[in-house]
Amino acid sequence: MSKPALMEALGERVSSFAVGEQTTIGEVEVKCGCLALMLPYMPGSFGSAAIEAGAKTAKNHEDDRLLVPLPNGTYRIQRHRFAPERGYEDELGRYGDCLRIVRV
Repeated sequence: MSKPALMEALGERVSSFAVGEQTTIGEVEVKCGCLALMLPYMPGSFGSAAIEAGAKTAKNHEDDRLLVPLPNGTYRIQRHRFAPERGYEDELGRYGDCLRIVRV
């Protein structure tokens, strides 16, 4: 299956799942027009040029850090199960939890 076909099939499959119980992890305040998403072992500093660019378009840095444009404000970070049951697996893949970033 081609990658575009796989992504379409995954999107259709996942959209058919009911959202599981949601847990609020915390809140974050965006003050510079973008939110940094990164793996925990990566340094959290970005230069002003990177932040300015990240406020305009999503920008991947070193494959482990991503700047995503978001309007300034407070956002709630929530987690919910992303499958009918924990450890669910089918012919398209294995499914786990989903993190959602929701403006408050």
